[in-house]
Amino acid sequence: MTAAVPRNLLLRSIPQTEYRRLARASERVSMKRWDQVWDPGTDIPFVYFPETCMVSVVARMKNGSTAEVGVIGREGTTGFPLILGIPAIPTEAFVQVPGEALRLPARVFLEILKVSPRTHRLVLLYSYTVFHQAARSAACNLFHTIRHRCAKWLLMTWERVGKAEFNLTHEFLAEMLGSRRAGVSAAAFALRAAGLIDYKNGRMKIRDVEGLKKVSCECFFLIQKEANQVLRASAASS
Repeated sequence: MTAAVPRNLLLRSIPQTEYRRLARASERVSMKRWDQVWDPGTDIPFVYFPETCMVSVVARMKNGSTAEVGVIGREGTTGFPLILGIPAIPTEAFVQVPGEALRLPARVFLEILKVSPRTHRLVLLYSYTVFHQAARSAACNLFHTIRHRCAKWLLMTWERVGKAEFNLTHEFLAEMLGSRRAGVSAAAFALRAAGLIDYKNGRMKIRDVEGLKKVSCECFFLIQKEANQVLRASAASS
């Protein structure tokens, strides 16, 4: 594909020469909701750099219950396990918010990193932010209310897809938060009553980002701070 100004923020932070090399090896794809990015315990076939879609990384229990342990949007890439030498991991990843992404085979991704030292370093730094997000989410699930966590999750989605309206049901949000649907519905109702969000027929709209930030726990800000530091560090070294 032809190189242009990347919509993915991680790619925007790497030197132009290295971005052009990666862009030539990739293709832009339209991702639908529920599209699998990787299955648990199987080799990761492709690496995605989301542009307008968002990917959920989910842990599934034996009884079928699930909880989201990470989200990946335009700030990052799904290739972080590969750079750590892990071709398969026990979680699963699928598209949560549909949109576009750049895709390239995992093998090609690793070959590019061998000759692109700054890109290699950036993806390695990004890997740290993914693990920080998972650790922070574990603490958040333990100590913060469903209303705080709902606000945090909606803000993280808004930040990663670059838009304030997206498909989302209460059932799916409850599954991602590892909470009961009734609690999530009550939290969403309170946020709507405060004029912060609106939802209808499985469609969520954030009406007041700043107001939602005031409701969110500190976890949203800490997760975003780490991600922004990686992007700034990369830009400074380019």
